[in-house]
Order: sequence, then C-alpha cells, then structure tokens
Amino acid sequence: MAEQEIRVELDALRGDLNVLRRDLGELLSALRSTGVERAAEVGNHVKEEAMHRMEQVKEAFDSAKEAGHKLCKQAQRKLGSRPVTSTLTAFAIGMVIGRLLNGRR
Repeated sequence: MAEQEIRVELDALRGDLNVLRRDLGELLSALRSTGVERAAEVGNHVKEEAMHRMEQVKEAFDSAKEAGHKLCKQAQRKLGSRPVTSTLTAFAIGMVIGRLLNGRR
C-alpha cells in the first residue's frame, strides 16, 4: 500500500512538473514577445528621432546655403558698382600676400 501511495504521489508530482514546465514555456514566450515589442518600439523611436535630426540638419544646411548665395550676390553687386576700385584692392592684397610669402623663404 505504501508503494501504491508513493506511485500516486509521484504521478501527481510528474503532472505538477508538466504543468510547471508548460507554464514556464508560456511565460518565456510572453517575455520574448514583450521584449520583441519593446525593441520594436525603441527602434521606431530611434528612427523617428534620427529623421527629426536629419530634418533639422537639412533646414540648417538650406539656411546656410541661402545666406551664402545672398553674400555672393552682395559681393557681386559691390564689385560691379566699383570695378576699378575692386581690381586695385585685389591687386594690392595680392602684392602684400606675395611679399609676405616671399619674405618667408
């Protein structure tokens, strides 16, 4: 009789272990899917943030490009309004730089 009680208890214990094994498998599966979902959320957030930063960089680049064009046009107007003065100034600056570089040799 004691042997039969032990078998019944062992069978109950096996059943409990099988239930525990199944429950642990379901828990791990749920954790994996939660981890995958969270990783996807973080990935999407990083992607959105990167796109936002790229848009800011593009806006800054466009602004700098526009400012550069304005400066070039302004310089062209100034040089065009006084061509002789501009040419003489460029010649004088070239001479000064030439003497400075020639003096270093």
